Amino acid sequence: MAKGTAPAESTCPECSEPTTPSDRFCRSCGHGLAEINKAPNSAEQTAAANEPDGPEPADSESDQAPESGEGSGPDGEQEVPAAAEAPTLALDKVDGATLAIQDADQAPVGPKKKPSPREWVDAARKHPRISAGVVALSVVVVVLVIVLVAGGGGGGSTTSPAQIRNKHLVSLQKQLTAPFSAVMQDRDSFFAQEAQFVSSIKSAQSKLFLYTTSANQYNDALNQYNNEVQQIEASNSAAIVACEDAGGFDCTAPNSVPSAPNGPTVPDLSTEISQLRQSATLLDQLQAQLNSLKLPSQLNVLNTQFLSSVSGLSSEANQDADILTEAVIPANQQQGTSGSVDAGKASELRTNDVLPAIQQMNAAALTIITELHLPIAQYDIAGGHDTNPNDDSQALPTGVTAPQGTPAP
Repeated sequence: MAKGTAPAESTCPECSEPTTPSDRFCRSCGHGLAEINKAPNSAEQTAAANEPDGPEPADSESDQAPESGEGSGPDGEQEVPAAAEAPTLALDKVDGATLAIQDADQAPVGPKKKPSPREWVDAARKHPRISAGVVALSVVVVVLVIVLVAGGGGGGSTTSPAQIRNKHLVSLQKQLTAPFSAVMQDRDSFFAQEAQFVSSIKSAQSKLFLYTTSANQYNDALNQYNNEVQQIEASNSAAIVACEDAGGFDCTAPNSVPSAPNGPTVPDLSTEISQLRQSATLLDQLQAQLNSLKLPSQLNVLNTQFLSSVSGLSSEANQDADILTEAVIPANQQQGTSGSVDAGKASELRTNDVLPAIQQMNAAALTIITELHLPIAQYDIAGGHDTNPNDDSQALPTGVTAPQGTPAP
């Protein structure tokens, strides 16, 4: 070999990567090169023939002859030294992804055969770096699976807006249904007292109206009686005077004079006054009970209007009871009094001034029923059922309609 000339290099017949004569297998694809390197290189033979006789210093360790015949084949040809004892990994690549790993000592000389998954795993276990990579990849896969499961299964099973709304509704129902039901039960008690209040006021007003009518009729009859008496006395005045001049003792009008009319009877309102006092007492107890409740913030509007209705109606019931007590003085037979009615005082009666607060309370209750999707038929409210037509459980503010198109009364 000429001095300064590098050892001739060949290429792998499988992958066309450069190889050296000492390679038994291709360092890129693992293809066997033993048979190829045994054949003499034509270029090297030509260079050796033209080389002058005589010793020549070796360029490198690879150009030195083996000692004491080591490495000589049976035909006297010098064998290429074997590679390191540690196996060389040969990677079979398809589309840039490593599919199989084989021990270089077991690499086939002939056409490559794609390894099975089982062979790939076995080869990976023999190499520490590959095995560690497989473990790391497995951990990554497990983490990804956990993330996908926790996230609802990925993009294919994303939570829909309807599911989000339903989840929010279930949460609201769980939080509000029980306290709302408690408030609505107290509301039923309130309307029971409101119905009694309305009934008592209507009864008192009816009796006062009848008394006023009777009083007006009595006044008319009394005026008529007085007129008739005056007419009779006027027509008999001459006879009466003559009788008196003659010293008569019974000089009065004839017996044809009509009887005086009876005056109206003062109504007895003791029952109505007692009912109003009782309603006021029960309403005060209900107000104390409502103040002790700890309600969620979503029920604040309902509770505020409810308390306003209870407090207002209690005050109104007490005040009306006082008015009726002062306006009507019943007859007392033992004392010989016929009783009296102060019509001006009776006109001060309050007739459910808390209706606006009741309407707002009902509207707030309807809002909660709608938001929680509760069955409205089970409630004494507009759109549901009406327990007592005499109360205002169906009343709503102007412009507010009940669910399902039921108009407010």
